Amino acid sequence: MATPTRKPRGLPLDAFLHDGPVDHADREWLFRQGARNREYFWERRDELIRDHRGKWVTVYGDCQLVIGADRAEMRRNIPLDDLRVAYTELLDDLVECPSIFS
Repeated sequence: MATPTRKPRGLPLDAFLHDGPVDHADREWLFRQGARNREYFWERRDELIRDHRGKWVTVYGDCQLVIGADRAEMRRNIPLDDLRVAYTELLDDLVECPSIFS
């Protein structure tokens, strides 16, 4: 007696693989722009927390800033190309964890 086969669910395993060669210049630009967006957030972090505590902020594209209460809805309104280099953070004080080395 044959064992029944299950139909696969979800995306195929190769869904996230590149279908062409990787453009190293594009990858380098993505890395630099993502780092620039992250640094822009951290430069303005104190001001943003003071004015918008408890909300989400996303820095996307070329240091463009959007603030909202619903993270998912906010990110849905950002073009996919800009979202690739986006940095998202909750505007709240960070909880400091005690170090095991101190």
